[in-house]
Amino acid sequence: PERQRLADAVAVAGLQALRANHRRAVLLVLSENPLDRSHSSPALVRRYLESIRVPLYVWTLGDPAAPAVAAWGDAEPVSTLGKMSKAFRRLKKDLDDQRLLWVDGRHLPQTLELTPAAAAVVESVR
Repeated sequence: PERQRLADAVAVAGLQALRANHRRAVLLVLSENPLDRSHSSPALVRRYLESIRVPLYVWTLGDPAAPAVAAWGDAEPVSTLGKMSKAFRRLKKDLDDQRLLWVDGRHLPQTLELTPAAAAVVESVR
């Protein structure tokens, strides 16, 4: 634990999720006082995942307000079976709602934008 690099691992998990070409998310489950020796900060990793459009879910077994947990932003408490079930249902729903769009060529996901007409179609599918 004293050498774990949580933020760095989350960034790599996001990259792996992106490369897998299927619905994606990164789930990080934290204790109340996780030790992290990462080179990257939680805020930097969160922005990176947002830029590559990989959702990050942070669950905590401890206090979401603990400094090391709060550094990740909103953390969902999962300290009871009921809370964990609720968090899991939300994650499953979000994954079920994701849709994949295949675009010919080599493109970075953050460089793609929908036209207004395509955005209307996507919105109507939701």
